[in-house]
Amino acid sequence: MKSSLRRKMSRGVSYGAWVTIGNPDVSDILQGLPFDWLVFDTEHSPLGAETVSHMIQVLDEEKVSPLVRVGANDQYHQGGSGHGGSRSRRPSRQHA
Repeated sequence: MKSSLRRKMSRGVSYGAWVTIGNPDVSDILQGLPFDWLVFDTEHSPLGAETVSHMIQVLDEEKVSPLVRVGANDQYHQGGSGHGGSRSRRPSRQHA
């Protein structure tokens, strides 16, 4: 079975947003917009694994797929980002 994100991306164009504000309300608001994915950027923002986990828990993954940009290339940071069904891949960018 294909993941929801793979299905969405197979349509050709997908839309998303980068999240750098650490509040679950932000995730909840953004999932109400027509985005296919949200990237939680732990590399260039103060988001930590626990905060990202809480932010992903409020998402309906049938509406929007969570992705995590891991800030450090070590097992400690990468191990914490997988909670809540997120994937640590970068979405492909589509240019208009």
